[in-house]
Amino acid sequence: MAGWPWLLMTRVLVGTALAGSVYINNVRVDELPAISLQNVSVRIDAQGDIYIDAPNYKVQVVGQSTAAAATSSPHAVAAASQVWYLVSEDDGSSSGIVDVYVNDRYVRRLESGQAQVLVDLSNYVQHGANKVQFVVRTAPSGRLGAYVGAGDPSAGNLHIDNPAVSWRSTGAQMVQEYSFSVP
Repeated sequence: MAGWPWLLMTRVLVGTALAGSVYINNVRVDELPAISLQNVSVRIDAQGDIYIDAPNYKVQVVGQSTAAAATSSPHAVAAASQVWYLVSEDDGSSSGIVDVYVNDRYVRRLESGQAQVLVDLSNYVQHGANKVQFVVRTAPSGRLGAYVGAGDPSAGNLHIDNPAVSWRSTGAQMVQEYSFSVP
């Protein structure tokens, strides 16, 4: 009888794991061989995504498929040596939850009602082809959006002249993908 709470917890964790994605150090790793990690912390969000923080491990996706078609054609933008940003924009939306990925790496979650998000993407953007995905977990009512571009944060204000990506929620749960090229 002493073992039954662990069985219940195992069933809850397995059910949750099947509902979302798995991330190790913010890298999506849904398809993994059997592995064992030591000295890690684990958190599970409301959507069932499992986040494993493993400070003693380096995680890298190797041999990932690039067959997915982009919804917009690639266009050349600023060099990768510039500072790249993700900037959110919320025009009074509610209930929206959107996960952002750059080149198949999880960046962060955008949620309706949160303060404007500004994330340095320099470690995600590469020379050549780049891909940004907005995965709408819960469709917002109202307008929730984001920009991705190279910018200059001088004088305390970020200025992006020509965003590589300009995204707006459509009110539906879906994945929206954009591509751009960096010389």
